[in-house]
Amino acid sequence: KNAMHLVRLMRTGYECVSEGIYVVKRPDAKELLDIRDGGWSYDKLKEYALEMDEKIKVAMITSKLPDEVDIEKVKKLIVEIQDSVWGVKALPLLENKTRKIMKP
Repeated sequence: KNAMHLVRLMRTGYECVSEGIYVVKRPDAKELLDIRDGGWSYDKLKEYALEMDEKIKVAMITSKLPDEVDIEKVKKLIVEIQDSVWGVKALPLLENKTRKIMKP
């Protein structure tokens, strides 16, 4: 199981850095399940991990992702998603850092 997660995380990490996308529904799900069930030897897994580590390092050098995270943009996105999920509209943060919720 740990081998499957290693492969999945390395692949998604590479996709994020190289393409700027995060694929949740994995097109390689069948292969990942095979890895989980022992389809790869330890040596194959180790070799793959070392190769992917190098690919990720190279991709990080050429990545178009920003070097710094825009925290304010992330905060705003989180609030929008939260409001969307809960079906409410949040007022902006007040001085005491509490949020009041208004029903739509």
